[in-house]
Amino acid sequence: MDVAHSFVFNVDTPTPGETYGRYHMRGEPLTPLTESRRLHQAKQEELESLAANFLDPRRLQIIVVGDKTTPVNKESGKVISLEEDLKPLPRNSIFPYTELPLR
Repeated sequence: MDVAHSFVFNVDTPTPGETYGRYHMRGEPLTPLTESRRLHQAKQEELESLAANFLDPRRLQIIVVGDKTTPVNKESGKVISLEEDLKPLPRNSIFPYTELPLR
């Protein structure tokens, strides 16, 4: 999966053919591109089946990085900070919550 993620960040040119050509010249597979396309075309049932087979909820981690003062527009029209918006999540989630200070 790391390869798929690196592929996404390497395709930053307006002419993707250049990037694909470099991958081909280096002998690297284009499967991340193929897999990415397949994921976009997958049906919900397929994704749920894959998740059930390959994901362990006890090992999942969600990492949020951002400025806590960023304004968040709520559906009610109220504007709150990102910090306020994220505070209720740990109590409503199966994931443990830890806040790490930036250096």
